[in-house]
Amino acid sequence: MDGEWEAPQIPNPVCETAPGCGTWKSPTINNPKYKGKWKAPLVDNPNYQGVWSPKKIPNPEYFEDLHPFRMSPFRAVGLELWSMTPDIYFDNFIVTSHKEVADRW
Repeated sequence: MDGEWEAPQIPNPVCETAPGCGTWKSPTINNPKYKGKWKAPLVDNPNYQGVWSPKKIPNPEYFEDLHPFRMSPFRAVGLELWSMTPDIYFDNFIVTSHKEVADRW
């Protein structure tokens, strides 16, 4: 169901002894002009100004929350779930910052 589909492999007993059977290998022909793996030539760039970095502009609305886990109490949990299975149900949720409380629940 998941992953790439692979064709089933069916063994052919005739192919074990017949010539030309087995794994295919591409024919290789000697190439005297081969110079190795191709690499892009480096071109001089007189306008190069170094490694790019974004401009740093002040953000007046930025603040650092030193205690992000301290929240006001809430009484509902909203979930957005997309599933192909129709028989998934949720009943109870617990939100806590204490592992012991979650283990007892």
